[in-house]
Amino acid sequence: SDALASVPPWLSASVLFSFFVTAFAICASTQALLRWDTIHWPWSHVKLRSSRLRGLWDAGSPAAEMLRLDLIQRREAELAARCESLLEALCADGGEDPEAEAWQQHCERLRALTVGGYLDLEHIMCREGMLEFFAGHRVMARQESLQCSLGIRLTVHYNLFCGTILALGAEAQQRWLRQAHAAGALGCFLLTEVGAGVLSGLVVETQATWVWDGNGEGHYDLHTPCPSAAKTWISQGLAADWGVVIANLAVEGRHHGPHVFLLDMRAPGVARESMAAKTTFNALDNAQVSFDHVRLPQDALLSKLCSVQVRRDSGEEERWRAEYTFSGTRAPSFLVIAQRLLSGRLCISDSAIAYLEGVLGATQIYAD
Repeated sequence: SDALASVPPWLSASVLFSFFVTAFAICASTQALLRWDTIHWPWSHVKLRSSRLRGLWDAGSPAAEMLRLDLIQRREAELAARCESLLEALCADGGEDPEAEAWQQHCERLRALTVGGYLDLEHIMCREGMLEFFAGHRVMARQESLQCSLGIRLTVHYNLFCGTILALGAEAQQRWLRQAHAAGALGCFLLTEVGAGVLSGLVVETQATWVWDGNGEGHYDLHTPCPSAAKTWISQGLAADWGVVIANLAVEGRHHGPHVFLLDMRAPGVARESMAAKTTFNALDNAQVSFDHVRLPQDALLSKLCSVQVRRDSGEEERWRAEYTFSGTRAPSFLVIAQRLLSGRLCISDSAIAYLEGVLGATQIYAD
């Protein structure tokens, strides 16, 4: 009793009020759950209304106006028509389901899109262009033009391969990319390694070591030092003509961490092995790739932000030295090197939403 007497009146009132609110909420929610239309909300409400509920994407809604939905839909319609036109020749005979094609045949779909100018490379380097880039992927996820494997090829080539070279490559490397892209060359992105597991990118064992050839010339020796360093689950890894590979750079005995190199996928020493059949998306090839002392030329390192400079000492020995240099106050970090992974994840998420919109639409039609 003494303990109760010492409790302040305001605290007692608060406890009683909280108890009343909790009891009321339990009774109200129990009563509501027993009602049919609450249990089956929102579908029961849709059926009970004489007019359709206003959706998030209805024309005139705040979200639609803010995101310029009319422009997005017009952009998607134009890209869908362009895609259909560019792939028409490949489907002239009626063709089979694209997802049932062999990867050797299916990769020609992406080649047709690149040569035909489905997306401009400049689209992936500016804000307005990225809207076009995202729309180009949503087209592949729509029910009326669904091509999941082609959508993955698209983001691997345009975003990961081309985007990395445009972001990290010097002007000469960017010019080379535009020519190769216009000619229909396909690319891939080699980052994930067997030993990394779910820590893709955080564990890189592949080595790229500077090696002297003599007379001030040199090259990079790209090598897989152990089985766990093999690149794995590389999308479009079998069909690709070129790749950008992330490897640890070593110059004159000093290690500088992961860097990006341009790689001819048909160069001697590049071994590619299929990851075999999957449960789905078998029109897309996935490869395990390893390197046996592959010779990369001096200009293989993407050198917009860093480079290896060859210099000759002015001393008596006049030795040649290779020096790693970078612009800015520090060497490019992994987040800078692998920056296109972020835009790729956003793009895939955006496409997944477009796909789910189609699934929900089909489900509603069936339910009605």
